[in-house]
Amino acid sequence: VSTVPGSYRPFGAGANDPVRIAANLGRWAAAAARAARDGKRRVVLALEPEPWCFLETSFDVAAFWRGALAEHGVAACAAALDGDPAAARDAVADHLGICFDTCHFSLAFEDQAAAVARMTDAGAGIAKIQLSAAPEVVRPLEDPTGVAELKALAEPRFLHQTAASSHAGSLVKVEDLDQLDACLARLPGAHAVRSHFHIPLFRAPRADGLSSTIDDSIAGLRACLAQNPDAHLSVETYTWSVLAPDQRDALAGTVRELEFLHGAVAGLGIAAR
Repeated sequence: VSTVPGSYRPFGAGANDPVRIAANLGRWAAAAARAARDGKRRVVLALEPEPWCFLETSFDVAAFWRGALAEHGVAACAAALDGDPAAARDAVADHLGICFDTCHFSLAFEDQAAAVARMTDAGAGIAKIQLSAAPEVVRPLEDPTGVAELKALAEPRFLHQTAASSHAGSLVKVEDLDQLDACLARLPGAHAVRSHFHIPLFRAPRADGLSSTIDDSIAGLRACLAQNPDAHLSVETYTWSVLAPDQRDALAGTVRELEFLHGAVAGLGIAAR
């Protein structure tokens, strides 16, 4: 079951207290372990790293898993499991994991295979994969048409955190797409700019204009399935109502998304189950 990655950073330090978040997750793990022990369904709570959130990058996840969760989460779990630290560590490992949304890691400009390795090395397993793609403009300062197309996606219903990156690795982030000009002004050497907007997977990448991070997404899918072939797998395009009129048929679009996903998995040499 996917869930929020702790809190949203702009909510402030109190809402983003790692000790409090870890303890709450530890108590959840204890409750899930007791339910599984009593013969009920095994449930894994999959934290979904997201732009501007407490857990945003694989570095955030690794630090939290090795730090606050290993100490305060396990302690809270043990307290709820009759003080048994070994049982608590098992419960945290068995009932907490990561929901890997490929669009979100593209927004962080992370190497997705490296991100998967970093998190799993820290003990945060991939429990669920959400295949999604972000809109991208490559060399935005040379592509006013692409920038205009990206700006046209701005709408009030969803928050579209936006980030630009340079070849040197500099990263500038703004909270919403209406701040795109300010974002690019702060990074004159921007190589690419991306926004948090789940566009259809089947939209083909373009050499100029508005493109897609789908290639990154496939790399993330490959890495996640290599780590956990049994991870739950879903598509995560939900913005049909705010796309261009000829793309708003949610049923037809979802069918195409699932067909794309089936083909992507088959292309990795993995049989659909």
